Order: sequence, then C-alpha cells, then structure tokens
Amino acid sequence: MFPIKDLWQCILLWVVTLIVMIVFVLYRRYTQKQFSKVYNDEKIHNLRTFEDGQYFYQAPYVTMDKQYIPILGHKTMYYTANFNNIIQKWISITGFFPLFGVFVKSDNYTVKIKRIKFWSLHAHYEVYLDNTYIGSLRMQKLFKEKGMKQQLPFIFDSNKGVYQFNNPYFSMKTVILKDNVEVFSAERSFFDMSKSQVTKRRGERHNIRVQKDNENTYPDEVLIALYIQVMLNKRTENNG
Repeated sequence: MFPIKDLWQCILLWVVTLIVMIVFVLYRRYTQKQFSKVYNDEKIHNLRTFEDGQYFYQAPYVTMDKQYIPILGHKTMYYTANFNNIIQKWISITGFFPLFGVFVKSDNYTVKIKRIKFWSLHAHYEVYLDNTYIGSLRMQKLFKEKGMKQQLPFIFDSNKGVYQFNNPYFSMKTVILKDNVEVFSAERSFFDMSKSQVTKRRGERHNIRVQKDNENTYPDEVLIALYIQVMLNKRTENNG
C-alpha cells in the first residue's frame, strides 16, 4: 500500500511545481508585453537626440523569447533573442542551459546570430547579414589564445577581416578592433535598480558609438548585434 506520507509529499511537490510553472508563464507574458509596449512607444525616440553612429539600448534583467527590445539611435532598430528550434528556446528561457542567439532588425538590414556547437566549452556562433553567411563569432581559448587576459575574449572571423573584442577586467567599457583600429565602443551600466531617463524602465543600460571613419567594415547593425550577443553570453552563461 502506498504510504500516506509519501502521497502527501508527491502532492505537495506537484502543487509547488505547478505554482512555479504558472508564475513563470505569467512573468513571461508580462515581460513580453512590457517590451512590446516600449518598442511601440514612439515618444521615447524623441526624448534624446542621437548623432550618426550613436545608439542606446536597455537589456532586461531576464531574457525571454519575443522581447522586442528597441535600440535607440538615428535608425529604427530592435533586437530579440534568436533560437534554432523550440527545444533550444525552452531550455534557454527556463535557465536549464543558455543557448541564446540574437536577431537584430532595422529598416535596412537584418542580422541573425545562431548558436552552434552547443556542448562546446567555448561559445561558437554563425553570423548572417540579410540571410547571407558572413562569418563566425567565437570565444577565444583561455590559455592557448590568451583568452583569460580580459573579460570578453571574443573574435569575429569574417569575410572582411578579423574583429577582436576587448574589455579589461573591472572595466565597463568594451571596444571592437579591426586591424588594431577601434571601430566600435560601448559603455554599460553597473548593476542597479534605477530607472533609465530614456525608457523609464529598469535594466542594464548600454551607450554605443560606432566609428564612421573606418572603411570596408560592416553596417552598424552587424557590430551592434555582435556586441549584444557577447553581452547576452556574459550575462547568461557567465552570470556576469
């Protein structure tokens, strides 16, 4: 006969699991609705004047699917998490194993970054510009490639050359170099609960500057997508 004590433990476990699932679904719907509202609110685009190559976005504390997060600047742009399939999506948003990619869309371009080599210790991604493969983004090996010397040891190996990420320890500034020339820089906020004056919402803030005097490089959307992917990797996989 099934022990009454074990029966009650099973019922309690089932109830707790059900409550957790309900809370997760409700929070998922809430955050999707909130970021859709931000993206559709054209007023925030008028609160700040952006120069050519200057951008701002605010990342959510928790990354979910269908969060359309505006990237403010002189272009209309947004990003959202990208997944190769539904299994990858659910094991990512539930926190079981983060395999997030990134999708960036503007009026002119779309950039898709897809996670590959799921079980590798070093993150690998394929990068597509308007559905055309342009290169791979990967994390450097800690010892062989001296990846442990900085926070974000990533390289974008593309058909226009190699782009190197650099972010020293204890620094909130990230730069991207091509042929030792800075083509991109970004400053992120330290973790805090204050609201942004631009979006009136909480979240990690990123101020971006894309250098416009560098020839033979990609559209701003590509560099921004690469940066967002590296930041997302840092937050979800390294708990940074």
